[in-house]
Amino acid sequence: MNESIFESEFFWTILLIIVLVFFFFHDRNENKKWDKFKKEHKCKIVSYIDGDTNVGVGIGSKGPIPTLSETPDKAGWLCDDGMTYFKDK
Repeated sequence: MNESIFESEFFWTILLIIVLVFFFFHDRNENKKWDKFKKEHKCKIVSYIDGDTNVGVGIGSKGPIPTLSETPDKAGWLCDDGMTYFKDK
């Protein structure tokens, strides 16, 4: 069994778990910062922007390639600093 570490399913599984945990905690930290900011600056929702789903077809060297892109719904928050911030709902 002369398998390198990069060919191991175990290695890629552990790497995937580490990346997912990183993104989970990074997102939670960003949400906490925003929650603190909007309380301190008395932010109120003043508008909404509906998200979109776009479906298309691209051309690849082996034929057509379906594409899908999505943008999430957003809420506009007006804060006492005079700025409007758009955040995902």
